[in-house]
Amino acid sequence: SLDGVAIGGFDNAVLLQGGDHHGIRGSHFGPGLGSGFIDVPPNGTHIRLDGTTLSAIGGSDAGSRNVFAGADGAAIFVEANSDSHLITNNYIGTLPDGSPGSAVISNGFGVVIESAGISLTHNVIAASGSHGVFLLLDSAHDNVIASNRIGLREIYGCFICSYALGNAGNGVFIELG
Repeated sequence: SLDGVAIGGFDNAVLLQGGDHHGIRGSHFGPGLGSGFIDVPPNGTHIRLDGTTLSAIGGSDAGSRNVFAGADGAAIFVEANSDSHLITNNYIGTLPDGSPGSAVISNGFGVVIESAGISLTHNVIAASGSHGVFLLLDSAHDNVIASNRIGLREIYGCFICSYALGNAGNGVFIELG
């Protein structure tokens, strides 16, 4: 498992090829760490899953949350030969506190899914340069996309704030072969 790291400046910050039951929790990918930290450069793709199964990206508690900002490609890319993953409770396209902030550099895509059995739940997916969630190819079936805030920032009891933090493309785009 990969826990609590900041990583930037790579073609693929994390490339998981093969195996199963990988875990990525509490980590920061790309720029936007905020004051008090050395900022890291963007990545091509933050996490690419290739030939893996049963991995978890994020977790149910705030300490397990990952932050993804500034990918030239996708924040998370799930290849067609990877299936049955849980992607939950992450901030994709925001600062670590869930706000837009001036330091956020958008991801090219939020999450790209080419495979089956993906559970995408309880994430903030915002400010992408294209689609927030992109389901691509006939192999992208039997996926669950539920309880996410797509195109909106996290809510912390601010009643006068603007919650809009849209993606440049569609919130969810499905293009099956």
